[in-house]
Amino acid sequence: MKVKDLFALLLWTTLSSNIALLFSFFNSGFFLLTYFFWVAAAILAGVVIVDFKNVIILSVASYFFTSALMFVLLSLPVFLGTLSYQILSDLVFSQNLKLVFSFTFPSLLLINIAFGVVGGYIGEILLTSHS
Repeated sequence: MKVKDLFALLLWTTLSSNIALLFSFFNSGFFLLTYFFWVAAAILAGVVIVDFKNVIILSVASYFFTSALMFVLLSLPVFLGTLSYQILSDLVFSQNLKLVFSFTFPSLLLINIAFGVVGGYIGEILLTSHS
């Protein structure tokens, strides 16, 4: 794995989590726009990564890192100790887990894999046409 692949993973994770957090809070009929942005991020990452095996591995890794980043960002009040009662902390953790996995579980993982491969194919075509 190269440095550009890890950088693409970092960017892919950041884009996916930002898109998911934005549209999970302001979800007033924009769910198709969420999928469009996830598809665009996956294709862009696939074009950068190109290698089929790395695209599959990094798409799954991107999903798990996106879920972890979303959970950490949503749980910051608990981690910083700003909640006064333990029961509130438990409630925040359980609601955040529910929000993260209900919003991203099957759709983001499948979009990452499918359109990451499409982006890798596009990147392969671009590489062979320029050489």
